[in-house]
Amino acid sequence: MKNKRIQLYGSLASITSLSLSIATIPFMFSSISYSLKVYLLLTIILLLSHFISFYIGYKINSKRYKNYSFTVDTILEFELKSNEIWIVTKNLHYDIKHHNYIKAIKENLGNGKKYRYIVQESDSFIEEISIYKETYNLNDSQINNMFRIFPKNNMLGLLRTTVIYNPKKNNMFCCAFGPVTESGSQQCIQFDKQESIKTVGIFEQMWLKGNRIPADNKV
Repeated sequence: MKNKRIQLYGSLASITSLSLSIATIPFMFSSISYSLKVYLLLTIILLLSHFISFYIGYKINSKRYKNYSFTVDTILEFELKSNEIWIVTKNLHYDIKHHNYIKAIKENLGNGKKYRYIVQESDSFIEEISIYKETYNLNDSQINNMFRIFPKNNMLGLLRTTVIYNPKKNNMFCCAFGPVTESGSQQCIQFDKQESIKTVGIFEQMWLKGNRIPADNKV
């Protein structure tokens, strides 16, 4: 940790030195008017400030999130070793259509493990939940305890399915997953402990605010 801080401070010192060097460029041309020099100087400082902000943000985010590419089998190992799984997703595509996912979920549910889903409201979500209910042989009460529906407008920022394995446990594992590729792998952005705890809190708030399946659309 200490070495990383030293590297960061060294990088910032280098950027600051570079900024000061570039900032003197307008004054090297005596023929340029004073107002133009000021304009160029301010422009350069603004551009450098954006660059520095981006650099610091990149360094911070590279610590909070780590990029991996896992095979589906590896991901399902996490699932099978977990006692509780929380999922935020736009649809139930993999849970009702992907053979390996279905097999793992059936095994977990059969062993009494808990699932919670926050699903984006859509034209097909009732049909998808109905297929889920039939696939896993669940009743209406179980489905209502497992699902919350969120309006589409409230989930516009959801680009990837987010999964929390063993929430609030020491072995908690939180990831945002991309789609399954032709090679059978999925990109996974793993959250660090701080971001995982934050994500658990967001999930709990969404769960409380989410809607149950409407009574007139029972699956």
